[in-house]
Amino acid sequence: PTAAGAALVTHARAVLAGPEDAKRAVAEIEGLHAGEVRVGASATACTYLLPPTLAAFRAEHPRIRFLLREATPDGVLGELDLGVISTGRGEPWVVDSLILVAAPDLPQPERAPFVTFGKGSTSRELLERHFPEAEIVMELGSIAAVKGNVRAGIGVALVGRTAVEHDLAAGRLIEVRDRRTPIPRAFNLVHRGVERLAPAAARLRELLLARRAEA
Repeated sequence: PTAAGAALVTHARAVLAGPEDAKRAVAEIEGLHAGEVRVGASATACTYLLPPTLAAFRAEHPRIRFLLREATPDGVLGELDLGVISTGRGEPWVVDSLILVAAPDLPQPERAPFVTFGKGSTSRELLERHFPEAEIVMELGSIAAVKGNVRAGIGVALVGRTAVEHDLAAGRLIEVRDRRTPIPRAFNLVHRGVERLAPAAARLRELLLARRAEA
């Protein structure tokens, strides 16, 4: 598409999703079916931040169907109900600070190259901002791949603490102390407006915000 067309994609998706949103809301209120919730988030949020709340929601509403999609900040809305993004817009949710990690036996981790995500991710942007001199040895697409290669001794990584807390506790990774870390990374909830959320999506938003209050 042209630049103008690309700029209209998100708005067009929202318009096309409107009639389906209305049908789902009526069906849920009338009890015709359980409905669904469509959520978009980064890999870290999908893997580590969202599951506890989604599990609590499923226990409360076991017939609700989820569509959970890994997405970039620019792609979380459109036809989706809720998004979790790590940029400045949206409703504040949780903060997951980024730390440096390495394999326990990695020699001189302060001089090691970085295993990181591809350009365009928030983690990569923060790495380049705070560690402009970093040597990149690997660019990967998932947090699991990043952790696996760091555990193997390929290099160090700048990752969210939530993603590595079990590895740290088990001794599979160690935190590398650095004056520039930890780096706070806030995750926010985005949607097309509270009044436009279907009942199931509105309830999930409430549970997510309740988690913020407990954090």
